Amino acid sequence: MRSATSPPPRGGSALLSPGRPHLLVGYSFGAQCAAAQALADQNVSGLIAIGLPVRLWPFDALSRLGRPLAVIQGTDDEFGSIEEVEAVLAATAPRGELLPVAASKHLFPGRAPEVARLVVEAAERMLQALGTPSASR
Repeated sequence: MRSATSPPPRGGSALLSPGRPHLLVGYSFGAQCAAAQALADQNVSGLIAIGLPVRLWPFDALSRLGRPLAVIQGTDDEFGSIEEVEAVLAATAPRGELLPVAASKHLFPGRAPEVARLVVEAAERMLQALGTPSASR
């Protein structure tokens, strides 16, 4: 049995549920970790980043992702402005999707339900684009 701190099995996410798409979701530092994993594991089908901290780490490598990408970003995020995130997304193909949360800082105070809804909607669009029926149908 694997613990939460065990390294992933060899073969990456393909061993988790073969034949099904794997979407990674990460928030802040977790978005940086999820991006690194998505870049390293071709079995990852898409990436959803919440509060992409572009002022703390470079995200230029996302230009090589080549898979669906969505970023949920507060318009007042102190670790990355909408314009800075747009610059990262402009270099991606397919073009990453920006989902701004108006008047919200990095921690999305009081906005968790809205952010959660945006994550689900982004995941459903990714699954649809991948030709996979969403779980909510």
